[in-house]
Amino acid sequence: MEYKKEDLQLIFSNIEVQHKDIDEAVKNIYEACTKPKDKEVILKLIYTLDKYVTEHFKDEEYLAEIVGFPKLEYLKKDHEYFRAVYYRLRYHYNYYDENAKDYKYICMFAIHLAKTLEEWLKFHLKTLDRELMEYLQENILKN
Repeated sequence: MEYKKEDLQLIFSNIEVQHKDIDEAVKNIYEACTKPKDKEVILKLIYTLDKYVTEHFKDEEYLAEIVGFPKLEYLKKDHEYFRAVYYRLRYHYNYYDENAKDYKYICMFAIHLAKTLEEWLKFHLKTLDRELMEYLQENILKN
């Protein structure tokens, strides 16, 4: 595949910024659940993660594909797994009980989502994402 080194560096930089944004989003969800906020505030924070499971995954997979990353299929499967978990938890949070007034139960799903994302990210960033970034730096960007 044809690509320009500058384009790859831009995608690489964008992915790094997205990782930081995702970490911040998770922290914001935890904070919103520990302070008295209404369901709509938390839901808005949860929906900020939609960008992660759409744009970020697409960017990573595109980058992996154009540079010939040998573990592209594993990366896609890992992303697909997380998408399924994210959408299931988001659905449960959104439709838990529209009449529920007890904040702690409404937050239960948001905290579960944030914790799941935090744990998954720790593993994913240390394995496939790191391998992709190392592959890119060793095989493409250093040349």
